[in-house]
Amino acid sequence: MEEKPKVLQDTTNFLAYCIESYKFAKQYTGKQVISLFDKYGVLDYIIDCAGALHTTGEQYIIQDIDDYIASSGSKVTCKD
Repeated sequence: MEEKPKVLQDTTNFLAYCIESYKFAKQYTGKQVISLFDKYGVLDYIIDCAGALHTTGEQYIIQDIDDYIASSGSKVTCKD
């Protein structure tokens, strides 16, 4: 029963890391990042691909998010 809260906490922490990293790299406000991520479904993408993204570096994550947004938020499969 303890595992679900741990997984949820890990996912939440990773989402926060991705948001903050993207915000810093692009010099956006938090509101701008959330608006952009909401428009293109980036948070769902990060959650779906967290296993693969978590093993990469910050620059790769930022580039991957840019690539995902450039694809106009269309269904993109994770790069495992």
